[in-house]
Amino acid sequence: MMIMSKRVGMPSARLAASVLLLLTLSACMPARSRAVFFEEQQVRGVTMSLETVANPRLHLPYRFTVTLSDAQGNPLASNDIYLDLDMPAMPMGINRPIAEPEAPGRYSAMTVYTMPGDWEITVVAHIDGEVYEAVFLMYVEE
Repeated sequence: MMIMSKRVGMPSARLAASVLLLLTLSACMPARSRAVFFEEQQVRGVTMSLETVANPRLHLPYRFTVTLSDAQGNPLASNDIYLDLDMPAMPMGINRPIAEPEAPGRYSAMTVYTMPGDWEITVVAHIDGEVYEAVFLMYVEE
């Protein structure tokens, strides 16, 4: 009986070297980051800020972070806070994601833009029986 052997080490070594090269090159590349949209407004003594991704695109989920604070910068609690997203040029259906608490005075919600163009993001917060609203403008790319 004759046993034939194949040389198997060579392709594996090339594959390992290729993977190592790709990992090395990717580690040298700068991290790709998205620009951040951050804006705050004063509404009757309450500071309302909105943070999200700047230059958003269609049909991708985005996180919106809302921060509420009083005139001294102390976090404010809201038991009912949501975003109301609409397009001034073309009224859309209801898009009102509810914001969930993350930390004192900090809330987040997720939603998706369904059309390109100018959007109004109204942050609505109920604080101590009063309603506070701040409108933020965002342009959505195709």
